[in-house]
Amino acid sequence: MTILKSLQKRNLYRFDPIAYLLVEKLNLSPLTFGLLSIAIGTGIYLITAWASNTLWLPQGQKGLLQDMFPWIWALLINPVVLGYYL
Repeated sequence: MTILKSLQKRNLYRFDPIAYLLVEKLNLSPLTFGLLSIAIGTGIYLITAWASNTLWLPQGQKGLLQDMFPWIWALLINPVVLGYYL
């Protein structure tokens, strides 16, 4: 990487302290950040559903393990959005 490209990349993150922390200090790439968000998001979803007794609900209601929307969000949409952020 040339010095000019390095300066342009560093200039991009200068005005966003969260992106600067994630990229410069923690050395996260967009792919790594997306995969990390899958692990953290899924863990939070499962712990919350377990604590509130909503992992699996009786007929007529949908628990976390019965509903597809949270899993589509956690496994597809959230990592893409967070990876694009970086």
